[in-house]
Amino acid sequence: MDRFQALKVFTTVVDQGSFAAAARVLDVSPATVTEQVQALEAHLKTKLLNRTTRRMSLTAEGAAYHEHASQILARMEEADAMLTATRISPKGVLRVMVPPLLGTRVLLPALPAFVAQYPDLRVDVSLGARAPSFIAQNLDLGLQATAEIEPGLVFRPLGLVPVLNCASPEYLRRRGVPRTPDDLDTHDVIGARPAPGVVLSALRFERDRRIVSREPRGRMIADSGDAQIALALAHGGIIQVAEYGVRDLLDSGRLVRILKDWEWSGPPLGAVHLPNRFLQPRVGVFLEFAQKLIAPHVSPYREDWVRP
Repeated sequence: MDRFQALKVFTTVVDQGSFAAAARVLDVSPATVTEQVQALEAHLKTKLLNRTTRRMSLTAEGAAYHEHASQILARMEEADAMLTATRISPKGVLRVMVPPLLGTRVLLPALPAFVAQYPDLRVDVSLGARAPSFIAQNLDLGLQATAEIEPGLVFRPLGLVPVLNCASPEYLRRRGVPRTPDDLDTHDVIGARPAPGVVLSALRFERDRRIVSREPRGRMIADSGDAQIALALAHGGIIQVAEYGVRDLLDSGRLVRILKDWEWSGPPLGAVHLPNRFLQPRVGVFLEFAQKLIAPHVSPYREDWVRP
């Protein structure tokens, strides 16, 4: 039984004064109205209506139930109307944190057009590779490429981020093209430092759903994806980077994909928020905006994705 529909049918019967009149208003058959009311009474184990061939009246329990049901339906209609209105023009300040490379290469270039749609909305964007602190930063939403989510937060997966191996054509002409991860021992690899004091020295590769790690030497370390890409464009070495950070550079030929057969399907990218934040209209419209931009850069999320 659809309890919401049953409540609607029951209150309409009472308000219209008969089953036949309720059927006309709801555009259903009288038999359907009767079935819904009977199912509701069976669910409640209570008689709500006294019915004869000539008249219908509420029982004492039915009168009390009708009052509460009418209030519930009225509040739901108010909530629907409020949400519809605020989604058309959400208000207030939206505070969101996104990974730096995702922000600079995908989201921020489209943000002015998004803001132009909602004149009463202000967006405060922070770029950060570390897990956001929702309370301390007063955040509404975070986008994270990670499998480790803090307790008490909700994680909504958007997909898996392919991790590519790239270098400039000039670097590969000088140093050769590696064919396996072991070949990287003779190459320069540009390391990553996502946070102060944290250096990612190991590169991840995937073959037959199995993760392989290598720690090739590197003479340069950068603390952002944009900095790594700048060094690669300057022919400084090989980088591992999320697909969304280099798609345009690969299309233009300024960077070249290597070790394609060893690419990692990547970590999950998802929206992270406090349990009560997703219902805010400004969060919903921003997440829809982000999902459309991110969709071309991720593969479908899998529960069995390969962890490093």
